[in-house]
This record gives sequence, structure tokens and C-alpha cells, in this order.
Amino acid sequence: MAALVVQHPGMLSLLQDLGRLGVAEQGLSQGGAVDLHAACWANYLVGNMASAAVIEITLGMAQFIAVEDCTLALTGAPMQPLLDDIPMESWQCVFMRAGQTLKLGGARHGLRAYLAVQGGFLAPDVLGSCATVVRNQLGGLSHGQPLVTGDRVPFAYASPDPTMLSRHRQTPSRFIPDYSQPITLRVIESYQAAAFQAVEKAQFYASHYTVSQETDRMGCRLSGPAIQAEIDGIISEGIALGRFKSRQMVSRLCCLMIGKPWEATRN
Repeated sequence: MAALVVQHPGMLSLLQDLGRLGVAEQGLSQGGAVDLHAACWANYLVGNMASAAVIEITLGMAQFIAVEDCTLALTGAPMQPLLDDIPMESWQCVFMRAGQTLKLGGARHGLRAYLAVQGGFLAPDVLGSCATVVRNQLGGLSHGQPLVTGDRVPFAYASPDPTMLSRHRQTPSRFIPDYSQPITLRVIESYQAAAFQAVEKAQFYASHYTVSQETDRMGCRLSGPAIQAEIDGIISEGIALGRFKSRQMVSRLCCLMIGKPWEATRN
């Protein structure tokens, strides 16, 4: 069977797709690719549906070897990829021969890169998705486990499309994010926004925050000026993707992401 063999998974490599929808009532996380823009471009470049599974590589340093010829694309954070020790371009489709090795360096900017292969990676469907959610023990090749050395990640074999390669299919530069630059977050006030005084809100909107090393797939933890609400904790409730949580008396906010829990607990 056509496959990529994991020679080294790096810090964390997970099979992901668009996520597991409609499972919050079961207490499960949606999961899926954190950087959907990059993941969907990777699939587009190799002619896959946006829902096809990709490998999400966090912080780089991963290494794979091809069992069969394949067409692949690597997008997301720049990780200085090498194909048999020759620099490989990201954000475009590339032909990889059987036996060749793909090596990724460390992420200089950003956190995650996405590897797609023409035909799509294959993994068991669990509740409508193969997305890996480690804490729910769902998805991936087996029970939500990250990829490890020696894993064979199968894909639906498709003979490399010479017309695709001849067109040198690549992402227009205007669609490639500059992961070294700060971003502006746009916020819609909701839920407990009224619990924050006007001066606290003004400070929040005017402040710069940096991403903490404690950031993970559950939430992007931001370090910066603290803001305090007039309530002491909340009753558990359903939470939306992208919701900010503020911890009392701590200069840290958390923007909940794709791996978030289905409910908020007392802070």
C-alpha cells in the first residue's frame, strides 16, 4: 500500500482534517487543523478536497520517506524542507519519488506546517472524521495517538499528475501568510463582556500581547496587561471557538482554539 513512513515525528505530528463536527453534546472536542488556511491550501495544491487528511507538524524537525512515488505539498510555517538534502519549495506541489526522504528543519516563525499528498492520507473514520484529539483518544492511526517513528501513514495512491507538475502549481504570494509579523485580532463582545469595566476593555483593545510558550492546540495563551472582571468565576457553559478567557490577577489571556473543551469551567 502507498504510504509515507515516519522516520522521525519531530515535536508533534498529527493526522488532521476539518475536524469532528456536532460532537460537543458528547463532551468531545472538534479537533482538526489549527491553521485551516494552510491546511486547505496544501490539499488544493495536490488536487484534493479540502476535507482530505493532512499531517500537521508542530515546530518541525520531522522526517518522512516515501514508499511510492507521490505528489505532495507543504504549507504553513516555514521549516526549511529538504528533499534528499536538496532544498524544497513550500506552498507548491512537488514530485517525490519512492525512497526519497523529506526532512523538515525547525520552525523559524509560526508553529505548524501541513503536509498533503495527492489522493489524501487514509485513517479510520471516527464520528465523521479522522482528526486526532489526543485527550479524547480519538482519531489518527490509532486511538488519538500522535505519529511515532516507524508509523506507515497510508494514502490513496494516485499516479502523479504530469499536467499538475507541468503547471508548477503553487500558491500566489498574496495568499502566503508572513508568520514573522504580528497580527491584529478582531473581537466581538459577547457573553460576560458586561462584567468588564470600560477602562478594562479600553486597556484590552489598546494592548499588545505575545504568545506564551504554554500555547497548545486547546488555546493560544497570551501574555500582556491583565484585565479583571467584576465577577468571581462563572458557571460551566458551552463556549465558542475563538473565545477569550481572562484569569483573575494574572497577566494572561487565553484564546480558545480548535482543540478547546466543549465547556468553560470556573476560573
